[in-house]
Amino acid sequence: MANTIPGLDVSGWQHPNNEPIDWPEVHKAGYRFVIIKSTQALDYHNPWLCEDAWGAHDAGLLIGTYHYAVPGDGDAAAQAAYALASAAKLPLNLGISLDIEEPGTLQMYQVGDWCQEFMTAIRNGHHYSPIYTYHDFGAQLVGIPWGQRLWWADDLPLPGTHPYMTQGAVLTVPGIPAPVDTDTLVMARSVTPLDNGGPKNPTVPCPDPARSAEPSAVTGIPSFAVPAPELLPPVTGEDVPSSTPTTAP
Repeated sequence: MANTIPGLDVSGWQHPNNEPIDWPEVHKAGYRFVIIKSTQALDYHNPWLCEDAWGAHDAGLLIGTYHYAVPGDGDAAAQAAYALASAAKLPLNLGISLDIEEPGTLQMYQVGDWCQEFMTAIRNGHHYSPIYTYHDFGAQLVGIPWGQRLWWADDLPLPGTHPYMTQGAVLTVPGIPAPVDTDTLVMARSVTPLDNGGPKNPTVPCPDPARSAEPSAVTGIPSFAVPAPELLPPVTGEDVPSSTPTTAP
């Protein structure tokens, strides 16, 4: 029987009026992982990424990021490099997800190859790369899932695919200033609850998001004096990576 972990995904929309998220309150409410938007195309870097990632990590949540893809707005390798650069000094446990919901300037038959190129670049950077999409769009992607984990935006996974993660209701969650998408992480077996150890807050503080509202170029992403996070190998089995498993709810 599969085991599940409750979590959520956040972006700048969860910071109205530049309000921070109270991650200990989120953990207290029972959520155990978060996937944070990092980048979009080649011209947007989430100014809250660093603060949210380290805040959630220190509160005991597992961390992943996602890149919102705009195929054709720069090639796949360039967008993957942008996503990797944004996450270079973050404590990632759950990889860098590819959020693919539109063909951009490409034809649908070209999008599958674009996705494969993106995910190959992420895996070459030593992160695994789940795919976030919805049923109607995913059904048009030739070859999906290409051996990758699938994060479904709806309850209609494609036949024969493994639902690594599913998105659920939009809820009001304690500690988060705006409504947020909730998610469920699906595992083939349970993991041993351990302290979410490892490096804590960066020696150099995160930039003030209120002063970093404009999208950052890759070269403008801050570098922090912290040890590099443990890098995950490509997924080969049915179990969610658990390099720093968190305490069960």
